[in-house]
Amino acid sequence: MKNFYNVPSKPYGVTNVHRFKKVIYKGIYNNIDLVFFKPKDTLKPIEYNFIVRPGGKVSDIKMKFNGAKTSLKDNKIMMKVRFGEIQENIPLSWLLEGTSKKETAINFKQIDENVYGFIGKQDVYNKTLVIDPVPTPLWIKNLSNWVWHSEYGYYRVLANSNQEVYTSFTTIARYNIATSTYTVMDFDSQNYGYISKFDPSGNKIWGTYIGNHHNSGDETNVLKDIVINSNNDIYAVGYARDTQAGTNTITTPGAHKEHSSYVNQFYPSDNTDAFIVKLNDNGLKIWGTYFGGEHFDAINSLVLDSNEKFSIGGYYSR
Repeated sequence: MKNFYNVPSKPYGVTNVHRFKKVIYKGIYNNIDLVFFKPKDTLKPIEYNFIVRPGGKVSDIKMKFNGAKTSLKDNKIMMKVRFGEIQENIPLSWLLEGTSKKETAINFKQIDENVYGFIGKQDVYNKTLVIDPVPTPLWIKNLSNWVWHSEYGYYRVLANSNQEVYTSFTTIARYNIATSTYTVMDFDSQNYGYISKFDPSGNKIWGTYIGNHHNSGDETNVLKDIVINSNNDIYAVGYARDTQAGTNTITTPGAHKEHSSYVNQFYPSDNTDAFIVKLNDNGLKIWGTYFGGEHFDAINSLVLDSNEKFSIGGYYSR
């Protein structure tokens, strides 16, 4: 039993709500039931089966997907959702013969946009048919237990032609080391840009921080955007505080602008400026530079043209 106290129209809550391991919708089509159930493997999500009894038509079943773009590929329904990609599989379908099961091939078919059904060797069977689709996330990664405020840093997920995936965001760390222990800012923790690369199966290939260590953690390094070129080189932009004390790890010698020229008159150590960094496909820095004039500057986005020259967009303050 469960109690719920989050229903707006019920100030005293909804109490004594039953929990079920299985729910059956009987007769959703003629001689066809739909069953939702919790599998014995607690790591698996809720599953569902279509139970087609003798006389039921497989072609009667229709499933419409709302809120996600779908496509049919290799007998799998591919769904693009906000946290990644999910595929709907049919790993097994079978005919019930007493207490035994006889496997039979059932495939998806597309009926209309975002509407799918099933097709087998025949449309009507003289035995009970069980169709067992399984929604499966291709892979999902939890990359950080603390991501800096969304108004300061943007999330980016890109893929190259090899289906390798690149991610970027701004996260809290201490002394350039990522931990899972920070739930609040303290004097020694600050934010850094973070870029990582994954193979098509979701295995992490590398990850790297971008930023300077500074005594003040607030808005020290903010990563705004990344793009990748045809060589899988990565351009990253944002803004950061320049230490001016020999610990600058963003820019490279001989860069367009090695140090920020902006100094806050109220906070002299707050010499923040926009930056552009280029990394190779192994996450190693090729070059880095500050960019901007005598005032505070930030780069929010960048794009590559057909010649792979990039344009940037952002703002400056006077």
